[in-house]
Amino acid sequence: MSNIEADSFLLRVLRALKLTVILAITLAITGCSGSLERMSSWMGVEREILIQELGSADRVYQSQFGSVYSWYRNNEDQTGCTDDFTLKGDVVIGFASSCGIFGGWGVPVYEPNNP
Repeated sequence: MSNIEADSFLLRVLRALKLTVILAITLAITGCSGSLERMSSWMGVEREILIQELGSADRVYQSQFGSVYSWYRNNEDQTGCTDDFTLKGDVVIGFASSCGIFGGWGVPVYEPNNP
């Protein structure tokens, strides 16, 4: 392989790598922002409504900020990632998801019924 061919090959590899990195960053940003936007729809929702919408929590425990209610995304196996809601005074004050960068697309959304 000549020097010109080697340089050309290296440029193609670097361009492909650059495009891959840009795509990965773009997907990560959209996945994370989707999670924040969707889960923030639950802020201020009362415990009664949270359980009515998502069913009984798979796990409830106390943290330094209040009671944490957790739901597995894969409810049948109860393994893998969870969506966690922190409640204080029976109102959602925080949220977290352990479903990773692309988990934002599957986050439950609260859509209040407007009579």
